[in-house]
Amino acid sequence: VGSVVNCNANCNPTINSTGTMNASTEDENSTHSNKSRPRKRLGTDRSSSSQSSQKTTPLAPPLATVNSKCDALGTDICLINPIPVQRFTAHEEDVVDLSWSSTNFLISASLDKTARLWHPSRPMCLKEFNHADAVTSVSFHPFEDRYFVSGGFDKKLRIWHIPNGRVAEWAQASNVITAATYQPDGKVIAAGLCDGKVIFYSLDGSNTKMKYFTQITCKNGNGGKKNGKKVTGLTYLPQLSEDKLADGNILGHGISDSEGRSNEKQTHRTTILAAKKAVKMVKSLTSSKKKQVKEQLLITTNDSRMRLVGMNDFCMVRKFKGHLNACYQIKAKFSESGDFIVSGSESRTCNIWNTATKRNPLNVNVTGLHMYDKVKGYECFEATKADPPVVTDSTFAPGQAVESAFLSSRLFPTLQNLSHIDHDFSSAVIVTTDYEGTMRVFLRRACFDAVCHASGPRGFDDDDNDNDVKNVTGDHTD
Repeated sequence: VGSVVNCNANCNPTINSTGTMNASTEDENSTHSNKSRPRKRLGTDRSSSSQSSQKTTPLAPPLATVNSKCDALGTDICLINPIPVQRFTAHEEDVVDLSWSSTNFLISASLDKTARLWHPSRPMCLKEFNHADAVTSVSFHPFEDRYFVSGGFDKKLRIWHIPNGRVAEWAQASNVITAATYQPDGKVIAAGLCDGKVIFYSLDGSNTKMKYFTQITCKNGNGGKKNGKKVTGLTYLPQLSEDKLADGNILGHGISDSEGRSNEKQTHRTTILAAKKAVKMVKSLTSSKKKQVKEQLLITTNDSRMRLVGMNDFCMVRKFKGHLNACYQIKAKFSESGDFIVSGSESRTCNIWNTATKRNPLNVNVTGLHMYDKVKGYECFEATKADPPVVTDSTFAPGQAVESAFLSSRLFPTLQNLSHIDHDFSSAVIVTTDYEGTMRVFLRRACFDAVCHASGPRGFDDDDNDNDVKNVTGDHTD
């Protein structure tokens, strides 16, 4: 399901003439090649308004898919309200970064040399934080929302104390800061630079005193991209439970497993044996003498690469490739479960990777053996026809929001909840944006089919038979 909302030049969302958000189903075209698609320049299809004298904003695209001629499906599943909760318009230049606090406050970074504090309940800016030059990145402290960190063109990393509006601590970097974030425990700040370096600063108990700890450089060993390129995103891998630490392909969550659908037909006995075997493998790996990786950081750079780095030794665990990211500020993100990575691209596609591989499950450190994985297998689908054809951002929708959207759609009146459906809803919906300001919502077809099956008589029969056994074969991105 692909729901779209067009935005005008000022990025103010508008709805179509019917007052509802359009939706369409996208055909997801799989690929396992490193080569990006040719960048054809396509004009956008804009329909004019019937009241041209009153409305100048173009309408949303027609009720059809981006890359196919089929009709839209599941249009009653509404994940995003077409009417904005609030509009913030105080910034005078482009807004390039946002960060939410644990208490629902929002901080924004802009090229107008300011960072501003907002709250959804108020249209006005709550506080303004002035900088010497353009601000490129902001990040709230994970649990102390009195503090946030900012970085920008003036090469300074600042920790701001929000109540008094002053800088509590700052550090000088060697180049322009293009990304900055806190570690989930709040004890480390990572700052990405324009030359591919990532600098780590440790914090004391007061959360304000920064001390240089170490730095790494993201660059290729040879070729035309051996020099470091701009860091465009820093994202920490979510803390996973023990059953999520094993390899995604071992537990049947692999994208490239061609036998995924046949696994769903296994008997209960075969499923239980496979689960026991996977758990046994996880225990054998965690009981080894190798150190366990505590935190892992995903670094997105302008050499069309993403690098997963272990925070215990600051060595690369895994390198992902397949998308095109040469000059834009594109940032990759994890799903809530941590099983998948999603990223936009400069070749009109949205790309998805498995986080884990057979060679290196998430909980085992192999960097001490000078090993790391090069992940070339991925899936993608066309997500825009804008010119330039850039998918500027993409993210997985929260699993709870996806379940609420299904239940509130009234398409499945027999379902009171979705707890009996064995599906990872945290990776079922992807929201993308493009260079023209259009938001699209894509729903995995396998998730829609699973909910449809569960709402019918066969789904309830399966639920009664399987209430003591949980299927661990998982689903696949179609």
